[in-house]
Amino acid sequence: MPILSSRGALSIFQGTPIFPSTQPGLWATGKNASGQLGTGDNTDRNVFTLIDDSLTWTQVECGGFYNTTPDSGFTIAKKSDGTLWSTGDNTYGMLGDGSNTARNTFAQIGSSTDWDKFSCGSYGTLAIKTDNTMWGWGFVGACGFGNASANYSSPTQMGSDTDWAEVACAGYFALAIKTDGTLWSAGYNNVGQLGDGTNNNNFTFTQVGSDTDWQNIQVVGTTTSGASYAQKSNGYIYSSGYNADGQLGIGTYIDVNTFTSVSNNQAWQNQWYAGSSYLSTFDANNYNYYSGASRSFDINNPTVALPDTNVLTDIGYGNSYTEIYAGTSADYLLFAKNDNSLWTAGLNFNGMIGLNLPTTAPDYLVRVPRQLTYITNNLVWYGSSKNNRFNFLILSWINRLNTQNIAR
Repeated sequence: MPILSSRGALSIFQGTPIFPSTQPGLWATGKNASGQLGTGDNTDRNVFTLIDDSLTWTQVECGGFYNTTPDSGFTIAKKSDGTLWSTGDNTYGMLGDGSNTARNTFAQIGSSTDWDKFSCGSYGTLAIKTDNTMWGWGFVGACGFGNASANYSSPTQMGSDTDWAEVACAGYFALAIKTDGTLWSAGYNNVGQLGDGTNNNNFTFTQVGSDTDWQNIQVVGTTTSGASYAQKSNGYIYSSGYNADGQLGIGTYIDVNTFTSVSNNQAWQNQWYAGSSYLSTFDANNYNYYSGASRSFDINNPTVALPDTNVLTDIGYGNSYTEIYAGTSADYLLFAKNDNSLWTAGLNFNGMIGLNLPTTAPDYLVRVPRQLTYITNNLVWYGSSKNNRFNFLILSWINRLNTQNIAR
């Protein structure tokens, strides 16, 4: 049950529910002040609500900036036909529809049918097409376009390069990987998050080092500071940037401006997730580790929080959990077990974890209700869960036969 990527407290899971029905579709819960859930209204939800009953959704991410007035949330989604769709806040053109008008239903972005993968930041989106060109819209001028004050209301190509492979967008900075395995960064660099050995801003993508074996990237940050993470083909993870909580996992609480190997120098699965104040990984035997401010609790004593740490530490839950979803500013965890059940702990702003609970949520792992349990013999569920910054959650279900072409 691989997890994809996400933003805010918006995440995406894809599978088929055992109860109350086997109907596939797109489901949502949580904050909806900007229409980011795509429900046709601006009413918050604290239980999952069906948005669309098709099996065509293959990737969903959210962006925006929590604690603005109103909350600036937007959602971008991809269908299996290569089209992109958007809903929510549009102050800076984040919906990519050529306007600055907010919307509370999904509408197609342009007419292109060759979108491959995308990543949402605080105020915009970076995307890669199947021809390996990179595009952006919203307030993303600092993220590679060379102009920190620029914003675009429709998809705009970044330069002329045709060898982009991966992209991760945060607030005002981004990472990317090219098809030759090189790592690139752009944006604000207040705490060294660009990993280039300086704290100087750089608004065009510039290669970081000379290595050619990078394969996975994540970034966390809402504005001009944050943290960056990158994984090599050998499974080693490297981090750079903000480290006040030990979230870089490098054994200190000091910010660094070069990509530094995380502690326990070893190969990790590609199921690793960075939150605003912590890093969570799985080792080769499926044991979960964390570094930073703990968002987990002792499985044998659910009233006792695990200690904060600046090195990757075994969370103590054994190897029965196969996936983890980590929120950022809205701090919470979602775990999937190998029996396909879903478990959660942490904050619950605006009902974002869909438990039909009040704003507060348990400080220990609680199983999500039966209707959010998934079977995998014919269908498989996916989650969009990187760099979540918001307080809403989206679920969708997709046929296993469609998964081979889904971006991580």
